Amino acid sequence: MGDVPTASWTVTQPWRGIFGMLVCLGIAFGISTAYSMSEFMGLFTAWAICIVPIEVIVGIPWGGKYPAEKFDNPWRGFLIILFMFFVATIALLFITRYIGGGGVMHTVGPIHPLMNVWIIGVVITTFFGVIAFGCWPFQKMSLPAKGFLTLLAVYLIWTAGFRLFNFDYIMLDPGFHIPAYIHGGVFESLAGVNPSGPIAWESGLTFFFGMVVFLFVLVHLGFWPISKFKSLMVQPMMGVATFIFCFIGAFITYAIMVWGMDLYPIYVMTLYVAYAFGMLGILFMFQMWPGRLWKGPTGGFINLLLAAVLAIVAFYGIRGFCSMTFGPEWFYASAAGHGYLQMGPDGWFSMANVMLALTFPAWAVYGPVFDFWPLPPTPAPPPH
Repeated sequence: MGDVPTASWTVTQPWRGIFGMLVCLGIAFGISTAYSMSEFMGLFTAWAICIVPIEVIVGIPWGGKYPAEKFDNPWRGFLIILFMFFVATIALLFITRYIGGGGVMHTVGPIHPLMNVWIIGVVITTFFGVIAFGCWPFQKMSLPAKGFLTLLAVYLIWTAGFRLFNFDYIMLDPGFHIPAYIHGGVFESLAGVNPSGPIAWESGLTFFFGMVVFLFVLVHLGFWPISKFKSLMVQPMMGVATFIFCFIGAFITYAIMVWGMDLYPIYVMTLYVAYAFGMLGILFMFQMWPGRLWKGPTGGFINLLLAAVLAIVAFYGIRGFCSMTFGPEWFYASAAGHGYLQMGPDGWFSMANVMLALTFPAWAVYGPVFDFWPLPPTPAPPPH
């Protein structure tokens, strides 16, 4: 163990968190530059997002150790990564076969709304199943049963909810829709598998992502104000109360930004993603610093303000990175042909994927699983 760094910064925040963020962003940027826009928005990104649900299971109910708890780092981390890669590959094969129309993903270009939205919806539903509902009703089962049954329930629940979305049109700008499955169009081959529910897919996905943003807000606040009511802190009441709180918060912000300000829903979703990026960075890399130094929700509000700063930096920084990395392809779906607000879904999804399909999984593995290796183990947080 003589090669383990021993400098004081390696075990103190914010330096430990900054080191972790730079490592994970370097990995995400390095992977991104290896692909063209169409490749990045294809099978690779879909597979990367498929990692997140099992990663949430490993990180929270399984404590970042199962199924390799008998090994020390870095071997435990490597084994868990291989396990998550295996589960994600099985999930992608299932989604391609039963959601994507049997492999048509290869023929429809860089954007495949059905599969992308389905996979992202699974991720959001997993967060609610694990964080809001605490793996209810499986929370008292064995460790593997609790995790795998929760994941199965997530897939079943989201499969039903997904039918509410409508994929008949693609919105390129606010108020400007084009038929997605017209004869000769790039999505014509998906016409037999797309749901045609009452909610436009851009609006539904954006609203649902807004809900998970408010879920992360509650995590930072220690579930205040719900935690003030003891009757709500038992399952399934806690999950129901959390879901309602997040729904109201998402409704208010969606109404302001989409209906009031007439912003493109996927652009709004990218703003949500940036803020989630900031909050998850505080959670996984900075280990709730500096808010953990204050009691009650005060520290949470401090962290939420800091997360907003990180979100702004991430939004503009990663937007610039994607623009330079993918070049003209980044504006592939631009309806007006100018300005980032006219950019189509592929441009916004590329930013979101760099943030939450690549960087977030790296955080969730490097922090909870590898514990910032090769830095020393994380010390216990100081008492209040």
